[in-house]
Parts: sequence; structure tokens; C-alpha cells
Amino acid sequence: MSDTEEMVDVELKLGKEQADVILKLNKSELTNRLVIMILRNHVQDETVEKLEKELLFFKDKIRKSVDDTKQAKQMIQVITSSWG
Repeated sequence: MSDTEEMVDVELKLGKEQADVILKLNKSELTNRLVIMILRNHVQDETVEKLEKELLFFKDKIRKSVDDTKQAKQMIQVITSSWG
């Protein structure tokens, strides 16, 4: 083990097929799979964060549109009430 490596104990509950696959991996393959999993999760987290920001943007747009629509409706009612 090099100076930059650290031993970590990890307990997993897996099905037999998954456990068999993991047990057959060498250290390098296992490390690569873990790195890929971590990167995939990181990308998913960034994607969720981006989507949440977009959702808030569109919610604000919808709220503004609803407010504008209410205001326009009130203006129309004021104008049409003076006709009668």
C-alpha cells in the first residue's frame, strides 16, 4: 500500500450475482468502478441542481403570468362595467 492509499472497510448487502461479480474484480477494476459510480452520482447531483434552478425559474414565470392575467382581468371588468 502506498502513502496515498488508505484502507477502508465497507459493508455491502448485495444479491449473490452482484457479490460474485464484485469478488471477481481485482483492485484496479474495483477502484475504476467506484470512481465511475462516484462521478455518475456527482453528475446526477449537478443535473438535479440545474433542474431545480430551472424549475424555480419557470415557477416564477408562471406566478408572474398568473398575476398579470389577474390584473388584466380586473382591468377588463372595470372597463366593461362602465359600458352598461
